[in-house]
Amino acid sequence: MAEALYRKYRPKSFDDVTGQAHIVTTLKNQLQSGTIAHAYLFSGPRGVGKTTLARLLAHAVNGEMPGEGRSMFITEIDAASHTGVDSVREHVIEAVRFSPGEGKWRVFVIDEVHMLSTSAFNALLKTIEEPPEHALFILATTEVHKIPATILSRCQRFNFHRIGLHDMSARLKMLAVNEGVQVDEDVLAQICRLSEGCLRDAESLLGQVLALGDTRITMNEASLILPVTHLETVLGIVDAIADRRLSDGLRVLTAYTEEGGSVRHLMDELLDMGRSFLFMTIGGEIPDKYDVGTLDAMRGIAAKLNASRVEAILDAILHARNRIGHDLFPQLPLEIAIANLCSQTAQLGKVEAADMGDKAAERTAEKRDESRNSPNLSIEETQKVAMSSEQDLGFEPAKTPGTLEGKIAEIKLKWGRCTRAMKKRNIALPLALHSSTILGEKEGAMEVGFDSSFHFENMNTPKNKEILEAAIKEVTTYDIQVICRDLQAEREAPMQELASAFGGRVV
Repeated sequence: MAEALYRKYRPKSFDDVTGQAHIVTTLKNQLQSGTIAHAYLFSGPRGVGKTTLARLLAHAVNGEMPGEGRSMFITEIDAASHTGVDSVREHVIEAVRFSPGEGKWRVFVIDEVHMLSTSAFNALLKTIEEPPEHALFILATTEVHKIPATILSRCQRFNFHRIGLHDMSARLKMLAVNEGVQVDEDVLAQICRLSEGCLRDAESLLGQVLALGDTRITMNEASLILPVTHLETVLGIVDAIADRRLSDGLRVLTAYTEEGGSVRHLMDELLDMGRSFLFMTIGGEIPDKYDVGTLDAMRGIAAKLNASRVEAILDAILHARNRIGHDLFPQLPLEIAIANLCSQTAQLGKVEAADMGDKAAERTAEKRDESRNSPNLSIEETQKVAMSSEQDLGFEPAKTPGTLEGKIAEIKLKWGRCTRAMKKRNIALPLALHSSTILGEKEGAMEVGFDSSFHFENMNTPKNKEILEAAIKEVTTYDIQVICRDLQAEREAPMQELASAFGGRVV
């Protein structure tokens, strides 16, 4: 039986470790200077080298080489299968009392330490708090938040990172060369993307690809093992949304589905790349998972987007993904999402219009104030100034002040400012308001209608309605309750009733 690559090529020295240079350098310096701590905590994602470095350190402190067989000075405990206090007492508390000899350390490596029970942690705490001079504890975990603070405070903590694309690709290439197989660069890049920074997963995938038995592995051969990604399709769809080119977006999607592509897999890729676009638009660190050509294309598209647009894209794709289920047209939810997103983009001009309306309203108020404060204008002239400024802006005279109807009329005039006030609380919500209409008073509240069911569902939650009500209060000082109404569903209701009468449903 062939040995797995991650076991066959497990690092035998610190220099063999991939992608954790910040930790390797520190540990090597401590070994050279003799400043070894009594307790370490290695935390980070799975498959990035925590256990490997723990074993290297455990052997290094006693001058041993890894791979020489089991050491009598090292005790490894898998906390996932030894969670109880009895295991800690037997394997740690009792064993730590015996000195390994002059100049030697007794090392305890506890993997997945977060799995220990509360009583087991309590039993371990006293030993870690006041350890014998010869004891060294190395704890490893993927869920550091589950470690008691009393344990954390007594450990030297090292945070492991996901392995970057460059380091991972170089490691995989080296393994392939050692195995005597040439693997194409696009195959290696695909493995790196699928592994999402987990080196152990990447090495496992490479092992599966090498098992095909060819001396050269191209993407055609590797596609028998690896899920095929369609970066060009994903880029084409996002670019079409950014440029409001609905027909192009649907054409790219249709070409993909006609070739037999999985719509669910495509949505997963859209979400994955959408996260990267979000980081790019907010000025964050770009995930190290794409080649240079793909990154250049992404930067060009990102220049046409902003964080709120990317958030809207992610929301729409997530919503569409949850609606997949119809076998005849599995792509329909994604087509609807693309159509809505393109129409949202087309509505961005409404923001500027709303802003202009707000500014005009502010100018009107200024004129009113000036006329009130001007001693040279008569009452008739003052009224003329106010009425002419409102007529110039296309406004009707305000409703009776103080009434709910009058308050709603004022909110209509300041709707753009309310939208901006919402943006400070949630950057994505203003997009929903761009397809909304203030319908008027209903049951002592302000009714807001939404042309899109997607936006209605997004806004019609207690949390998001509270955000809108708070924004209205910030702008107008009015405590107004909001009721949301799904206009799209109302338009489609007659068709739904007709379909139900004949035992069918609208798709």
